[in-house]
Amino acid sequence: DGPQNSNYNEIFNPYAASIVNDPLVTAVTNEFTMLNEPDLDNPTMSKPYDTEQYVAFSKSLYEDVKAENEDAFIWGPVAAGVMNRTWLTSFLEKGGGKYIDGLDIHGYTLKESPEEGGLVNHIKKIHTLMEKNGISDKPIFRSEYGWTSVGESGYTDEYEQAYYNIRMLFLHDAYNLCDKAASYELVDGGEENEQ
Repeated sequence: DGPQNSNYNEIFNPYAASIVNDPLVTAVTNEFTMLNEPDLDNPTMSKPYDTEQYVAFSKSLYEDVKAENEDAFIWGPVAAGVMNRTWLTSFLEKGGGKYIDGLDIHGYTLKESPEEGGLVNHIKKIHTLMEKNGISDKPIFRSEYGWTSVGESGYTDEYEQAYYNIRMLFLHDAYNLCDKAASYELVDGGEENEQ
């Protein structure tokens, strides 16, 4: 049901607290992300989440996790809306930036190259939004970006996919767009055994 359920924190926070204290996890990483893409409409998850409720969820989660592991680094809100920043703007304007250590965003152009899709300008607008909300000192993690070349949603061929991914990495660096980036699945779909 998600953060819109009034007792969600009672269910989720103990789970999150156990993860951030697990020695097998903390031996590998001390960085954690919030719920995935709360700004997208997904009927099975009661999304998009109301930003006021999501800020309250973030506050509770952040405080509980930090109480268990003060060194845990929390990335959030893991918003997909790089192009349409309405949800992210609302989250930050309602104080959500206080409950993240770094801003985690996604964002795809699907068919166009990074340049044609305007990704540099869109991410620069995220920097401006962070500045307006007093969190410009926090790092940005693009934990999902990429282009699929598989199945019906295959918008690019493999050559374009490789070229666009390399271009995006250069643009991240050239324009100081983010501190970390991760390409999401070079293959997204198709038969499992085809690979």
